[in-house]
Amino acid sequence: MVGSSYAAVPLYRKFCQATGYGGTVQRRETVEEKIARHAQEGTKTSRELVIQFNADVADGMPWKFIPTQREVRVKPGESALAFYTAENFSQKAITGVSTYNVTPMRVRF
Repeated sequence: MVGSSYAAVPLYRKFCQATGYGGTVQRRETVEEKIARHAQEGTKTSRELVIQFNADVADGMPWKFIPTQREVRVKPGESALAFYTAENFSQKAITGVSTYNVTPMRVRF
């Protein structure tokens, strides 16, 4: 009984990974494998992605937080850096947490 309880979590995790149950993402290949496959096959992508940045600050937060650039244009597989400028208008140090949100406004294939 104890052994089956102990094994339930890893077995359930494997089940979800194999079936996609519970919202588990299924991938046939990793990003690195896909990049290597495209490099080996000589696949060139001409499609350009436009990544737009915004900066929202919680109500009452005495900060100015803005992206240095509004957008970056990249091709799939390329790396790019994004910079933000932050200014604290209060008299004391404040630690903030930045999160990202990946929500395409419009998707075309």
